[in-house]
Amino acid sequence: MLVWANVFEDVAAVRGKVETAMGDPACRLREHEFDASLRQQCAADGMTRLAVLHRACRRPLATEDEGNPYFDGWRQAWAERREEIEEFADEHYWHQVGSLEESELHFAWRMAKCRAVPKPVLDLLPMLRPPPFFPSPRSVDQHDLLIVAAARLGSPWALATAGFTIKAGRDAIAVEQWREAPLPLAYAATGLLTGLHGLPYLLAARDEDLGSETPWFDWRGFYRTVSAESIDAALPAANRIRVQGWPPCCKPQRADSPWPWAELPTVLRKKYIRRRVDEEGYVRWVFRDGRETWLQDGISYSMSPDGEELTITRLRIGVRTLRRWVDAQGTERWVDEWGDEHWRDADGTEHWIELDGTEWILLPVGEPFPPASAAESQ
Repeated sequence: MLVWANVFEDVAAVRGKVETAMGDPACRLREHEFDASLRQQCAADGMTRLAVLHRACRRPLATEDEGNPYFDGWRQAWAERREEIEEFADEHYWHQVGSLEESELHFAWRMAKCRAVPKPVLDLLPMLRPPPFFPSPRSVDQHDLLIVAAARLGSPWALATAGFTIKAGRDAIAVEQWREAPLPLAYAATGLLTGLHGLPYLLAARDEDLGSETPWFDWRGFYRTVSAESIDAALPAANRIRVQGWPPCCKPQRADSPWPWAELPTVLRKKYIRRRVDEEGYVRWVFRDGRETWLQDGISYSMSPDGEELTITRLRIGVRTLRRWVDAQGTERWVDEWGDEHWRDADGTEHWIELDGTEWILLPVGEPFPPASAAESQ
């Protein structure tokens, strides 16, 4: 159970403990890793509290001003909701009004608490990769990254929510890595990661947990979100899961990806992009398969090898830079809005490494592709 009193208590001390833990290499578990024995040493519960604090405060504080171009003010949001309730009044009118007033009162209380939080506590943690695709650095938070990091370290509250913070296609807490975890944690993580099909695993987690002397979770809220009919239908499968015990799973594809940490992944393959100037003077990126992409009037264009032109692509040409610095060797580095770190060689060759282990090498204008290698074709 995590309540607001926990979130706003000793925030500076919590931030300090989290920063200290993140400086310890043993605490920076990578994808598909899990070690609940590090929960206290690595301030996992503190990471969870800081995650909720970030989510509760960073965006509201950034958008509370009436003159903010992205938002017209929280008061207007409640006023519009009141007008909507009045316009479509029905038998639920007083319940809706009561819920709105309760929401407004809570938000006013939370904003007062957020304004009292020292600003350094809400600063983004440089140890974590910058979250991509946010229009304003002021409103972005690191909730999802902190929750996943805390879940890998065995924070129960983080475990209960981590499945909902993981982006599509990213199995940040791989099922197989829960083999050595207590069964309630293993089953709960599996249930949350498998979405609509995870109810039997959650029921198995509940029964294992409530049968222990010191339960990890408070299950009372579970019954408010799952119907009795759904529970009855899933119970046979849950019982089979408990009889079978913890199952083996697929082998993770990337055991050494550093996500969510701001570290360079291990290079598994290299891919080259050459650059040419077209007849209109635009610099185009050319891939080995013949694809081309270029930036024109602020829009990214892409052309397939057969000449079909596509617009508004999500290729990396034209992506924003979020942060620049010079490393100890004097090389300028920068992080783009995808969270990847870039640098250039003396001849202008640009490099960046994606989380799947692909190092992209952007050659200077006019330089041809080098001979294809086995590492590039993987």
